[in-house]
Amino acid sequence: MKRLMTAAMVAMMPLISMGQKATIENPTWEKRGISSSSIAIEKVQTTPKATTLYFKCWLGYAEGTMSMAKDCYIMVDGKKLALTKADGIPLNENFKPNADGFTRTFSLTFPAVNKTTEYIDFIEGEGINNFKFWNVPVTAASDKKNKEIRQKADDEYAQAANISGDGNSLPINHLATGTSRLKGQIKGYKKEIFDGATIRIMCFINNPITGSQDEIWADMDSEGNFEMELPLTSQYQIVGFRTEEIAFVNESFVASIGGTEEFIYDFDRYAEYRYDSPSKYKYFKGDNAVLNNTLAKIEHKQRNIDYEDVINFSGTSAIDFKNHIYDLAKKAEQNIDNSDISKAAKELFKIDLRGREGYYLGMADYFIADAYRKTHNIADRRAPLPEDYKRPEFTEEFAKYALELNLNDIQMLYSSEYEYCVSEIGMMVMKIGAQGMDQSIAILKQMMDKHINDETISNMYNMFLELSKLTEGRPYTKSEIATIEKFNEKYGQEYTDIFNGIKNEKVKNITGSDKGTLVDLMKSQPLMRAFESRHVLDDMQMKAVEEIGNPVITEYAKQCNANIKAEIEADKARGGYFQHQTNETEADAILVDILKSHKGKVVYVDMWATWCGPCRAGIAAMKPYHDELAAKGVDFVYITDETSPEEEYNNMIAGMQGDHYRLNNGQMMKLQEKFHVSGIPFYLFINKKGEVSETKGGWGGVDRVMELLGRLLAE
Repeated sequence: MKRLMTAAMVAMMPLISMGQKATIENPTWEKRGISSSSIAIEKVQTTPKATTLYFKCWLGYAEGTMSMAKDCYIMVDGKKLALTKADGIPLNENFKPNADGFTRTFSLTFPAVNKTTEYIDFIEGEGINNFKFWNVPVTAASDKKNKEIRQKADDEYAQAANISGDGNSLPINHLATGTSRLKGQIKGYKKEIFDGATIRIMCFINNPITGSQDEIWADMDSEGNFEMELPLTSQYQIVGFRTEEIAFVNESFVASIGGTEEFIYDFDRYAEYRYDSPSKYKYFKGDNAVLNNTLAKIEHKQRNIDYEDVINFSGTSAIDFKNHIYDLAKKAEQNIDNSDISKAAKELFKIDLRGREGYYLGMADYFIADAYRKTHNIADRRAPLPEDYKRPEFTEEFAKYALELNLNDIQMLYSSEYEYCVSEIGMMVMKIGAQGMDQSIAILKQMMDKHINDETISNMYNMFLELSKLTEGRPYTKSEIATIEKFNEKYGQEYTDIFNGIKNEKVKNITGSDKGTLVDLMKSQPLMRAFESRHVLDDMQMKAVEEIGNPVITEYAKQCNANIKAEIEADKARGGYFQHQTNETEADAILVDILKSHKGKVVYVDMWATWCGPCRAGIAAMKPYHDELAAKGVDFVYITDETSPEEEYNNMIAGMQGDHYRLNNGQMMKLQEKFHVSGIPFYLFINKKGEVSETKGGWGGVDRVMELLGRLLAE
């Protein structure tokens, strides 16, 4: 009997020992989770009894911590195998690094896998922030397959990176309108990493004609591919792009009208601590691949001016600040000259550097204030400055940075900062008096000498003298408005001619010329900003555009007018938005009245205005999620007041699904007082009981909004 039992046991051995024995050093997995860049599987060991994963993690600094869930598991042939043992770390507790380089090593053991198993998935747990590794090889053959795939990706990068250029200069740029195509792939992307959420790609293009930033969106498919058409306003432009809402891509590239660029990004390897040069796992193909691979390879701080260096300034004089920026630029230019990159890339970087100089100098008032805050340990950039702070004085000598940097050069269209350069130079002209009260008084005095007996000019002159004494200013009275209308009817053109003559002379002194791309754009931007509020230019405004004399700008304005008219009509025909009137009630009752038709719903209340850029940005960012949230039970309510011009308001809300209220200014003030609103945009998050659950000032991004709405929906 004993022999029979022994034989039976021997016969059953192959059925019991289903496992395999193998050790894979530095395995190459196919994909990893979004939060797994600080941890890697250094070894996989399989035996007939167990499967053990050996991990190494990097915690970043001595006080860094990490944790591992005790209910982590491996997926094997569609089945979950639970953790049986952990060595080297506690589970469900924060652990710290060992002494060597802020790292920690540990192992996790699971049941044995079958002989036929080639790959396993390691899953710490559900959710976007858990550690995950897909297709981890457990045999030499499967590891070889993964490494061959990885080698092919490295070879593609090497081939792209080895294109060094032909020694030619950058092509001459010019204003033009047209489109460029961007294609891309995020290798290692897996939709499950994001719990099934769709990841979007956003491109942002600084538009020098309008002075605004254009945003283009595209969805990424389940394999990480995307494609989009980009509108350009010059033959070559630097375009920025990133992924939303998980920003694991944040790049810039040169696009050209009629061209195609392709971006390849190896998400599995990029930014992982165990790789010495993570930046090499991204590269470009396409018409401007040489320039774009150089942009991807050389970090911004290596070729441009860093903000922290800018505010490392202890002076208060505008001229001293200008010299400070010039000194920083010289160092950055030396870095560019010393870089082993193509001639065209060096030229591009130097142009972009000049654009950054122009940006910092145009915004000198703000950056000098930031420098003061840093020097005096005022951490909050929004904190008011003390009364003894001396604001810098801006003169023509300072503003000549536009001439010194040659910002009227057509090649400046390559700069990603050129749109800001143009708008800030226009503001600088105003700061030095070309459009100030003193200038108006001087012009009126000049006209009085010519038309000495005319009572209209005398009244206008005295009115401006009176207003100039009021440091805070005040609204015009009815009689003053009548005086202005009478003056404009009789002498408006003469005043405008003198004013423009003075202004043009100042522009010429600042830029070196009263003609050229910079000057044309300085004239176009104030007119074109109307497009941000979906406002169509009228005949007088279009005439002013045509008088600039730039055919590209004129044609662009005509096309924008036509597009906006068509969009407004289409939005109105589609519907989905509702305008409401409110009674003359106090703040408490206003919100109660508004919420009556939203009982049992989560309500997202957006206080905004047509003229508010951050408000429009927040509305645009939430638009792709409107239908999804509405289906889950979220109602959208938008509240503005009379500062939003009625025509612009009606045009804009036609493209904003939801309920809209345009309060009078008194009602809005009461509402703002109740909720301590210091500025817009401002948001109220209303729960299903009709209670204000949370308030938030300023646009903080889609992630935060979705988190708050998700929590309220779950209650």
